[in-house]
Amino acid sequence: MVVACAWAIALVGVAAPLRAPAAVQEAEARPARLSLVEEPVSFWRSGADDWVRARLNTPLTPGDHVYASEAGRFEVQIGAEVKDFHPEEVIPVKDLRRMDKNGQFAVVSALEAVADAALVIDESNRDDIGVVFGSAGGGYGMLLEQNEIFLKSGYRRVSPFLISNILPDAASGQIAIGMSGP
Repeated sequence: MVVACAWAIALVGVAAPLRAPAAVQEAEARPARLSLVEEPVSFWRSGADDWVRARLNTPLTPGDHVYASEAGRFEVQIGAEVKDFHPEEVIPVKDLRRMDKNGQFAVVSALEAVADAALVIDESNRDDIGVVFGSAGGGYGMLLEQNEIFLKSGYRRVSPFLISNILPDAASGQIAIGMSGP
């Protein structure tokens, strides 16, 4: 099972719709929820007559809206299993062998964002385009895998790509490499 934060949310004092990407919408529903609510925060579900007071652990589904005035504050907890993830469709297999799932998700999501924006990157604008990508860490799957290899077979069998995959900026580095091309 692979867990990823897969919904983009912009909720700073305004109502914002929640929309899951197609891969998550097709997956079994595991709704987001409000994990922190400091009054006043309001909630509106699609089809409802009026806004209601948001409560802790309120499940959120696509189309829901949350509003917080300047005095209010809330946090959303999101988890989803990504099913039918096929990074080999956009990332060369040779690169996939050297990349943790964290980097694979990052590169595929960046490429999808560029496609969704209908942004054409060519020689005329390549140097004027940048990526902002936030990550607190990643590469833990590879770290655990390589730890097992180290314990069973010794340090000589550990991947030379381990460190470059567990650094906090590994995902953004993979995006930069993947987006710049050969």
